[in-house]
Amino acid sequence: MSSNSIETNYKQTAEICIIGGGIYGLVIAYHLVSAGSDVLIVDRGPIGMEASRANAGSVGVQNKPLKMLSHMVNAAHRWETLSDELGYDVGYERIGGFRIAHTDEDVATLEKRIPAQKAAGVPLELLKRDELRKEASYLAGNVMAAAYCFLDGKADPFKTVFAYSKAIKQLGGRFLTHSPVRQIKYESDHVLVKTTQTTILAGKVVNAAGAWAAAVSVMMGKFLPISWVVNSVSVTETGPMIFPHLITHIRGNLTLKQADGRILIGGAWRGDGNPYDGRKQVNLENFKGNINWACQAIPMIKKFRVLRSWVGFQGQSPDRLFMLGELPPFNGRQYAMVGGSGGFSLAPVYGELMAEWILSGNVPKDASIYDIRRYCEQ
Repeated sequence: MSSNSIETNYKQTAEICIIGGGIYGLVIAYHLVSAGSDVLIVDRGPIGMEASRANAGSVGVQNKPLKMLSHMVNAAHRWETLSDELGYDVGYERIGGFRIAHTDEDVATLEKRIPAQKAAGVPLELLKRDELRKEASYLAGNVMAAAYCFLDGKADPFKTVFAYSKAIKQLGGRFLTHSPVRQIKYESDHVLVKTTQTTILAGKVVNAAGAWAAAVSVMMGKFLPISWVVNSVSVTETGPMIFPHLITHIRGNLTLKQADGRILIGGAWRGDGNPYDGRKQVNLENFKGNINWACQAIPMIKKFRVLRSWVGFQGQSPDRLFMLGELPPFNGRQYAMVGGSGGFSLAPVYGELMAEWILSGNVPKDASIYDIRRYCEQ
């Protein structure tokens, strides 16, 4: 840092600069600042305003990809203690969940997956029609079967973003918002991160930029094949409590939960938009499809009015698994945590793992599942 040109070019310093203030960046930052690191989180907009808040807050276990299930079981237990750890409520409740099946084909798929899920440590119980009616009479009569997992739960995305942000600030972490990154330049012993507002001199940089991760990766010299989807979520007015559980579907196109009388409806029915021009909006046909599918699962929700629907950009890897770890040339200066289905649910586990990786420089034992090097070899 002795060069006069470097000294006059930067305006802020940080031991670690995290690009992206969504749930991934927040969890990573929390564990880094807890370990004593000087961390600056940079975001192109407000903190946590994309996929981290445009999700239905499902903390489902049984609806995750098989390769992630052991980590999701750990995450379910992690969520239970998160409010106490952060000092702020994340709105988590373990409520148990049913993954439902409507047709003979659905039931066959459900039954086929259960043995592998149990082998991964997921506690599951298969219920057919009569048993299901006793446990979940609110479900539609044409629901033929469901797998029940007592570990399934829910959390509040807004409260979770707030809780992590407050905890990070209290520990000395810093935020720079509304400041898109324009250039990343590597010098001999540091990194220059140039944004629209300022230039940051950092020791390490972490790409947690979500839907913008591919563009940031190009600035870091290693392209990551991250695309994007537009998450869409709807919430109803407050009404009588109809169902206490998390409801998902074996086809993967539905999540339902009721909190404080309001019903949150999600399930990968996408909105429209492009993260690079900032345009995003609810897709009316997909909105109707999502609501219709929810009513087919629980007919009684037809009497609720939808108050609001919103959307947010989410980064997605080609195999829908997480991509995290150190980036080539593997010199301990650049990292990334991007992609991944079920990112909100799994973030407390994977974000902590990423922070430990950054601090220690050691590749975890079971990293083959998510190691980013499957897409960017040396």
